[in-house]
Amino acid sequence: QLPAVTPELMATCSQLPDGLMFTGDIAFVYQLPAPPVASGDESEEPAEGPKITEEERLAVVVQTIDTETALAPKGALSMRSSGAIMPNPTFQGLDAAAACNLSSFVLLNKP
Repeated sequence: QLPAVTPELMATCSQLPDGLMFTGDIAFVYQLPAPPVASGDESEEPAEGPKITEEERLAVVVQTIDTETALAPKGALSMRSSGAIMPNPTFQGLDAAAACNLSSFVLLNKP
């Protein structure tokens, strides 16, 4: 199982360069640069930047793909008057022919 993705983990992952390939080693640690030090703050040792493991990065990528590409069958969800999206209680599912047709599904990330 992959670790749980937190907003802090997503923010840390967003600091990695675009197009960075995975190494294939889940224990690999990415070291990010330290945030800039304030002009009046002089500490004895330089601050260390955040670290993220390959496994954590993979969890963020999987969640991002899952969120951005989530599908639902047409008619499976309904919008209430409050704007909330809820399962449609009258939806009985798709027949076999409709389930094989991509036009029978909608992206959930669209308004």
